[in-house]
Amino acid sequence: PNGGDLLERKATSLMVAAYELADASTRRQFGELVEREHLSDADLEHWRSLIFETGAVQRIEQLISDRVETAQNALDSSGIDGPVKGALGDMAGVCTRRAA
Repeated sequence: PNGGDLLERKATSLMVAAYELADASTRRQFGELVEREHLSDADLEHWRSLIFETGAVQRIEQLISDRVETAQNALDSSGIDGPVKGALGDMAGVCTRRAA
């Protein structure tokens, strides 16, 4: 999770998934973090660890992978010619590849 997104309290797909997957205790902690006026580096790290513990990162990565596969299958059966199809496939990879 991006520290900037956490600082700005953005409701990203990852944050929404983490909240949905979280148990009551973790949801309460999310709420406390969202309501804090200032977030320290330790707060951000704690927030990140809570997000990872929910399994939301894996869920979102799987959703992305599934959607890219669906798009690639549609592209393969589209009848679009080679160079354009190759460029679109490459774009899907570039747009969805994540840094570790």
